Amino acid sequence: MKTKKRGRPKREKGIAPTPETLAKLQPNVLPSLVYNGILDLDQEKAGEEIAHVYHTLHRGLLPAGGIENDRSIATGTLRDPFARMSTGERNAWEFTYKPWANSESKKLIRKRPRLCRWKLTLLITHENEKPEVLAVRYQVEYPKIIRYLKDSLNEYVYLMQNNKQRSSNVHTMS
Repeated sequence: MKTKKRGRPKREKGIAPTPETLAKLQPNVLPSLVYNGILDLDQEKAGEEIAHVYHTLHRGLLPAGGIENDRSIATGTLRDPFARMSTGERNAWEFTYKPWANSESKKLIRKRPRLCRWKLTLLITHENEKPEVLAVRYQVEYPKIIRYLKDSLNEYVYLMQNNKQRSSNVHTMS
């Protein structure tokens, strides 16, 4: 008598991981830049905050910038990105990220393909792109990429420190 095989049939090849899974498996670029002595800890902290605020702003939005689903529009529960922010995230956005982004987006590194310091910093901090890859893609020397990144992060650190001083002055006046 013939017996049936039970269980799931075995596959010859595994299914390839999605791009999101591959991105999660990549080591974070910022700690490796700190480890190699390219960035200091304040710059790493600034880069992490930049990535967090950018992620918070785009949370729930589709890649094309649309709202997450049509149901939220139909039910009237449509919320803008600021409604989903905590108070700390909103303060980081308003007093640090927004002035930094306005300033850095005007500092052009290359016209074609267009690359400004804001985009370079986001590609490294949020998208986890390696500076070497960006140097090749945008045809800019690696030392210049590092210098622009460091200058941009130093600008953000300066704004973070001013924001802390401003908030501590408000608390002491109360």
